[in-house]
Amino acid sequence: NDEIDRMPGSLELVKELKAKGCKLALCTSTHRKAFDKKMRRHKELVGLFDVVITGEDPEIRHGKPRPDVFLLAARRLGKTPVQRCLVFDDSAVGVRAAKAANMHTVAVVDPRFRQPASKFLDADLMLISLKDFDATWIELPGQAGNATTTTTTTTT
Repeated sequence: NDEIDRMPGSLELVKELKAKGCKLALCTSTHRKAFDKKMRRHKELVGLFDVVITGEDPEIRHGKPRPDVFLLAARRLGKTPVQRCLVFDDSAVGVRAAKAANMHTVAVVDPRFRQPASKFLDADLMLISLKDFDATWIELPGQAGNATTTTTTTTT
């Protein structure tokens, strides 16, 4: 079975971010055919993203941990400066790639993948589940108040 289970809390978080007016990109090093197969049961989730970039995209010259995929996503979303981007990634190389792109990072140390938390120390925030992310502090330009970024590292 090539399909994967959705990361707990992913659909709810993506819906919340969309409701706030965030532009969203899904970036994966997986090639499109394999990605489509894996995500067959998650069309609602994938459909919420403004941009989907897969591993064989011709504009990606170097894979993670190089920042190409995240810089491409920011360009396609019209997001400059990139420091206004927030990346959620469940791999240490993905976190390194996002940091190399000068983006804020949330490492999701998914226990299903058995990566030690010590591999994610470069992240601005480390979570065990997307359910633990508090999106209430995210505000876009034109919304009342100012967004505050809190940097927290949690180890397991």
